[in-house]
Amino acid sequence: GEVIVELNNQGEDGHNLKLQREGSAEPPLVVPEAAPAEQTTARFTLSPGTYRLYCSLYQHDEKGMHAMLVVGDGAL
Repeated sequence: GEVIVELNNQGEDGHNLKLQREGSAEPPLVVPEAAPAEQTTARFTLSPGTYRLYCSLYQHDEKGMHAMLVVGDGAL
């Protein structure tokens, strides 16, 4: 379904956010870079699955700036 992703940068460096569906060859979805003390948002329609979220700036992913997002199909 439709989601709004907000990147709230409370750090000292700029950050971006990319969403890559596991097992997909599609390019990642991108939340624009946010400068320190800045917020950016993006709206996406996501299919059910597991998505890897990460900052793609130099060595940020390696420093732990990543997470997983699980999107369900809405069934209970």
